[in-house]
Amino acid sequence: MPWLTGLTATLSLFIDFRTFPDFLQLISFDHKNRGMNRLAKTIRFSIKNIVLALLSLIGVGIVLRRIYALWPVLMHTEELPVTAPKSNSPFGNLDDIFVGHPLLTLIHILPALLFVILGPVQFSQKIRRRHPRWHRLSGRVFVICSSIIGLTGLWMSFFMRAIGGFTQAAATALFSVFFLIALFQAFRHIRERNIALHREWMVRVYAIGLAVATIRLVNALLFATSPWTGLALADFFGTGFWIGFVGHLIGAEVWINCTRSSARKPVLFPEHTAA
Repeated sequence: MPWLTGLTATLSLFIDFRTFPDFLQLISFDHKNRGMNRLAKTIRFSIKNIVLALLSLIGVGIVLRRIYALWPVLMHTEELPVTAPKSNSPFGNLDDIFVGHPLLTLIHILPALLFVILGPVQFSQKIRRRHPRWHRLSGRVFVICSSIIGLTGLWMSFFMRAIGGFTQAAATALFSVFFLIALFQAFRHIRERNIALHREWMVRVYAIGLAVATIRLVNALLFATSPWTGLALADFFGTGFWIGFVGHLIGAEVWINCTRSSARKPVLFPEHTAA
C-alpha cells in the first residue's frame, strides 16, 4: 500500500527529533557518553511506563464502567432505554446509546479489556527475551482481540448514534480503518520475520487503541471548562475524539523515531550527513 507507506513516512519526517529542541534530542539520539545514554534511556522508558500504566488503568476503568451500565440489561432486570435518557447527567445519554446495543457493546469492550491488559506485556523487552513462547501466545490473543475491536468499532461508527455527530463518527470510522490496516501490516511483517517493521506497526495499533483513554480525559477537560466556553456536549465531544486519535498517532510516530535502530532512522538531510 504505497499511499499508507507515504503517509507514515511523511509523519516520520515532520516528527523526526532532529527538528525538535536540543533537550529533546537527549532522548532521541546516541551520544558518545555512555552514562548519558543510560540516563536518557532510563528517563525515556520511565515516562513511557508511567503513561502506559495510567492510560491502561483508565482503559480498564472505562470497560468496567460500561459493563456496570450494561449489567441490568444483560441480566434482564431492566428494559432497554427509550428515547429519553434516564439520567439528568449530560453523559446519561451516552450510557443509553451503549445500553441500547448491549450485545454489540459487550463484543467490543470485552476484547478491549484484554487489549489494554496485554498491550504493556507485549511491549516488555524482558518478557520477550525471557518468555518468547508466552510473547507469541499472548500476541496471537492480542491480534484476535484487536481485530474484533477494530471491526466492531467500525460497525459502531455507522450504525450507532454519535453524541458528537458526524465529527465523532468520522473520527471513529477513519481511525478504525487505520487501526485495522496497521494490524494487518504488523501481522504481515511478523509472518515475513521482519521484527523491526512488525514492532513499528504494533506501536501504531496500540497507540490508536489506547487513544480511547485519552479521549475520555480530553472530553472531561472540555466538559469541565464548558461553563466558560459555552460549548454543549455535542459541540466538543467529536473534537475530543480527533484530539485523542491524532495525538496518539503523532505520539506513536515520535516514539518509533525515538527508538528506531540507527539502521532504520530516516535520513532527512543526506548532504549534511555526508559532510
